Amino acid sequence: MIVEWDCLGISYDLTNGAPAMATGATDVAITVLMLWKICQRGKTYSSKTQKCLARLRNITIEAAVPPTICVILKMCFTFGMGKKNLVSHWFAIITPTLYVWSMMFTLNS
Repeated sequence: MIVEWDCLGISYDLTNGAPAMATGATDVAITVLMLWKICQRGKTYSSKTQKCLARLRNITIEAAVPPTICVILKMCFTFGMGKKNLVSHWFAIITPTLYVWSMMFTLNS
């Protein structure tokens, strides 16, 4: 799929970028929804539960940020430099590793 902006004279081929866009949007949505649900203050929680939720919120941010940044950078390099750049491939290669590290970090915490 090719997107063209005639007023700017720009055209992008989205066949390689669409999966990166979907992954980036999914990462951001999961992180935001999880943090939104954790950050809701309830009057029924004890102070110990509030401390535990605060630690869980910090762990979520620390674990979710690196893969999300990696996917966003891959998307930027894919759109900015075209199909033949190796930088976007490098980000595509390390993204699954970051996902595994974030999962292991969360499970071991």
